[in-house]
Amino acid sequence: MWIIEDSDDEVASGGGGRYEKLARAKREDMKETYDEEVGHYTAKRRHNDEERLTDSEDDCEAPPAKNPHLEVEEGSPEKKMTAAERMMARMVEPVALSTQRGRIGLGHGATKKKMTIEDETEFCDGEILRQMIKAKDVFDVMSDRDLREARTRANPYETIGGAFFQNRAAMKTANLDKVFDWLFSGEDESTVMLGKFAASSSYYFEPFYGVHNDGDVMKPDNIDSLEGFIHKGTSGVGVDLMMADGGFSVEGQENIQKVDSADDVNIIVPPDVMRDDDDFLAYLTRHNERLALRQTTYLKKYLSFARNQSLIDKDQGSLREECLNYWRIPNRTRSDRRERDRLQIDPDQYFGRFTRKIYGREDFNVRLPSFSLDLISNPSDKQLKYAEFTFNLLTKRVASQPQLLISTGEAVFMWNKQWERCDNKIMRIPDRTVLLVEKVTTYKRDDTRLQRLATDGLIRILDAAVLNGDDVSNLTYINRMKAAAKFCKALKLVVPTIREGWGKNERLLTPPPLVVAEYYSLNQLREVRRQFTRYRFEGEDVFLFEEHGHLIICKGVRIFRILKDSWKMGWSCSQSRLYAFPVQQRPTLGSLYESDWEKHECCASFWESAMTKKDVTGKQQMQCLWKWENSCAYML
Repeated sequence: MWIIEDSDDEVASGGGGRYEKLARAKREDMKETYDEEVGHYTAKRRHNDEERLTDSEDDCEAPPAKNPHLEVEEGSPEKKMTAAERMMARMVEPVALSTQRGRIGLGHGATKKKMTIEDETEFCDGEILRQMIKAKDVFDVMSDRDLREARTRANPYETIGGAFFQNRAAMKTANLDKVFDWLFSGEDESTVMLGKFAASSSYYFEPFYGVHNDGDVMKPDNIDSLEGFIHKGTSGVGVDLMMADGGFSVEGQENIQKVDSADDVNIIVPPDVMRDDDDFLAYLTRHNERLALRQTTYLKKYLSFARNQSLIDKDQGSLREECLNYWRIPNRTRSDRRERDRLQIDPDQYFGRFTRKIYGREDFNVRLPSFSLDLISNPSDKQLKYAEFTFNLLTKRVASQPQLLISTGEAVFMWNKQWERCDNKIMRIPDRTVLLVEKVTTYKRDDTRLQRLATDGLIRILDAAVLNGDDVSNLTYINRMKAAAKFCKALKLVVPTIREGWGKNERLLTPPPLVVAEYYSLNQLREVRRQFTRYRFEGEDVFLFEEHGHLIICKGVRIFRILKDSWKMGWSCSQSRLYAFPVQQRPTLGSLYESDWEKHECCASFWESAMTKKDVTGKQQMQCLWKWENSCAYML
């Protein structure tokens, strides 16, 4: 856009006196605008190319004013300029481009935060508003203890509280869910899962206080950092619902808590539009006045109940039952998880609860047999024996076999011929969890050298029996590992470092990540070997591989059956896929494809795959270890 001044001789002569007056007025307005713009942009005019930019005072002088006429060479006859030339001669600096972002903030200026509510009488009667404000003085004349006791007896909804949820906010969310026709959870009442956090482990919850570390959701920087936090934690998927209460206190400012919280929205509908609609204006006023009168009544009720401690609202019992039925919330209170966890701290109780009687913890003391080729040799053309096994890579030497891990809530125990207690604040594994794991040392590359990064800095899940109370031990191995992968994903921290303690006792901890070990079929063995990188480390050749972004050393292989010892594996040429068949023919079953294995319980359970009996005479060997020495590794 350019600013132009029109001269008198450019005004059209035709059109009569009225058009001349309009043209004259337009010229005067444009000239006035031009003078203002020239005064504003004088200091911003361009320097000539021959001028040098220095720090001298001469540079601060205003440049000479432009000649309104084009310069002509001396001695040449003056030539009359065309209209286009005169227009170009009057051009000044271009108007700066707008920095406006869409329609955001149009018509609004940054003003001082409103901290009063007494003048909000446009949509509410002034006297009713003053009565409500006066009634709120109850917060000043009563102690917090007296106010809480009075509210407990006076509020008919007080007995509802949070029901079995963690807090009242979750109960309010359940109310909104019902009012808006199951907007959050769906119509099926079994999908109301908002209380699962209170009934589950706190390790699924990761607090985040924003870039300012104050939890104030009204600050734009905190909102932006929360968005980045959520996108990182959900791999860019995001969440369906975000709720916040502001994260700031209104203590001492209860009268203005509504206007104090109104930071995010200035105006949605112009006031003129609302004033033109008489019916809506009347409805809005009645609605506000009704709320103000009800709030005034209940505040006075609190005061009277505080003065007379024998008073109690008689509708509390019936309202709780009716509301919970309306919201489809179970009429039960939240259990005390801490007391329950203290009573169940013994790992043997968990072990006995989830295992069958034929197994004992001593079975994990049995040394696993070494791998032999006879284990996978086919005794007949019909049997595909090697397909009955799968394997994990191990990072420990054969003498150190995988360990049983049990989390009881207050502590995490690992079996090493006896129960060894771990710091559950570092392990961060929910209670009622039983896993077969391996502690792993991670490494990093430094040019051609290999350096140890963290000793026991990673926990690899080799198999899963119970995940936070969910018994998955009888699923197929693939489904057990899929469930464990979801379990690890829910526990993964967005920020790997957590704070423990307060004040001088505060410390930063980096819990070892919990990951699921990759598993392979035996016909993938050669392909897996190609992924290794050979390094010289501490006087020996080692083979490095990457798993879930962590570099670890492979020192062996754990090979185990995925079928029970009473079932065999075969290959269907007509269907081009694997099938299982029983050792002793069962006419009612016959051959089963993989989709039916779990239904007919032909797959080995966690306990059958992970535990080794001392006496295996006449039985199929369920698992073994293959130590990978350098010579063995070269042969792959």
